[in-house]
Amino acid sequence: MKRVHPFCGIVLSVLMVLAFSVSVVVGDPAQKAPVPNLAGRLFQVPAGMKLTESQKVKIQLLIKDYEPRLARFQEEILKVTTKKQRETRAAVYKLKRENPKTGASPQAAAENSMELTEGQKKVFADIQNRKNAVKREALRRFKAVLTPDQLAEIENQAGSRKRLSKRK
Repeated sequence: MKRVHPFCGIVLSVLMVLAFSVSVVVGDPAQKAPVPNLAGRLFQVPAGMKLTESQKVKIQLLIKDYEPRLARFQEEILKVTTKKQRETRAAVYKLKRENPKTGASPQAAAENSMELTEGQKKVFADIQNRKNAVKREALRRFKAVLTPDQLAEIENQAGSRKRLSKRK
């Protein structure tokens, strides 16, 4: 039996690791794209705010609890709307965010631009209402984790007042 040089074994091992790494990075094309961090954005705190370890753990548990629930609403919206409607909505929303002083709110303008059928409008409104109820519940639980001083700091941040409104 012919003896293999030790260097060949190392090269073979490196090639196998590289082949596995490429397959992991490329992944399965049929796999769904990852859902954005919906709950994480909902529970954002200012960069300089100090949280206790207990608060950090509780917030991570909230994210873990609400992320799949919010992702399901996104999936429902994807089933109801066409790709063209979603692209139109995204473009109008971006435009309205860049020019906020003109007309309706970005969300209202984006939803009006989608040209939904009557059936789509009913289903879309139902999904939005259920999603907003879950978000209100999540924000109520998030507020319970924070101290009054931390809540005041967040509410004073520009753009946060609407997100942490007094609605319950």
